[in-house]
Amino acid sequence: LTKKATNEQAHWYIFIDGKLCGSVNLRKDKPDEELLEIGYWLILPHTGKGIVTTCVKLITDLAFETTNTPAIEISFNKNNFKSINVAKRAGYIFDREIIQDNKILFDQYYRLTREEWEKNH
Repeated sequence: LTKKATNEQAHWYIFIDGKLCGSVNLRKDKPDEELLEIGYWLILPHTGKGIVTTCVKLITDLAFETTNTPAIEISFNKNNFKSINVAKRAGYIFDREIIQDNKILFDQYYRLTREEWEKNH
C-alpha cells in the first residue's frame, strides 16, 4: 500500500507486481461531523482474494486508533455483493438504505461503531 493524504482524506494505493490495481480511502465528508467513511475499488482479476478486506480492516484499526470518530461507514450499490461481503468480513453491520419517493435507491450503508470495534480489540 502506498499512502497519499490530504486535509479531509487519505488514499492508499494497491500495487500488485508494480501495477496499480486498486485503492482504499478514508475520508471525512462532513467537516462538522466526526464520522468517517471508507471507500475502495480493486480491478477484477484480483478480487476474491481478501486483499481489500485486509486493507479495510487495517485502515479501520488505524482510524479508530488515531481519531475520535464514533463510527466509520461504507456505502455502495446494493447490488455490489462483493463490496457488501468485504464490509461484512471487516466487521461492519448493515445500517440503512437510502429511500427517496418511497423507492429504495441503490445506496446501502454499513457501519462499525467504536463500541463494536473495541469489543473485538
